Amino acid sequence: MIGILTFDKNEEHFFTNKHAYLGTVFASHVAIAVHNASIFEKTKEIALTDPLTKAKNRRAFFDFMVQEDKVFKRYGTVFSLLMIDIDFFKNINDRFGHQAGDKVLRDLVVTIKSDLRDSDIICRYGGEEFAVLLPSINEEAAFEIAGRIRMKGGETLTKAGSVQGITLSIGCADRLGPHIDGIDTLISMADRALYHAKKSGRNRSVRYSKISS
Repeated sequence: MIGILTFDKNEEHFFTNKHAYLGTVFASHVAIAVHNASIFEKTKEIALTDPLTKAKNRRAFFDFMVQEDKVFKRYGTVFSLLMIDIDFFKNINDRFGHQAGDKVLRDLVVTIKSDLRDSDIICRYGGEEFAVLLPSINEEAAFEIAGRIRMKGGETLTKAGSVQGITLSIGCADRLGPHIDGIDTLISMADRALYHAKKSGRNRSVRYSKISS
């Protein structure tokens, strides 16, 4: 990082060696402050990122969910949640080893991100389960996104050299509805839809509204 500090005075020979010295001291303090701020931001990013997949971790995910819920309560702007699980992931680790399993997780995050906007947030929720926050997206649109992710998942992972035959189960839910009292309820709804997808045979996406009505 390079910065330029400029002093200007409309008077010839105004600046002395003392001014130059004071300018150097001031610039040094500014440089230290900027460097410390940069370190703080990098440390903060590391603390909020899953080290294996580079997706957000659960702590960051809940922070984003809380902020999005505040927007919903103030403006009524809908948002949706996807809960994504890799089917039979334990079999991948058992058969091909944990390094292969780790590669599947990393490649899957890249695949999911390719279908997301900059405003969307992907988080490694735990193990082989991921959560995706979709601001300004209702459940119907989220279901379409889930379908693209699920269809591209196995194909992209195979091309990337990951294990073949990988499928995904996805649960979808949005924040609309008077029965939802907060993000915990929304997470529970998306989780229930995911459970229904897995119970129904896996390799599918399920909308919460379709199993709750």
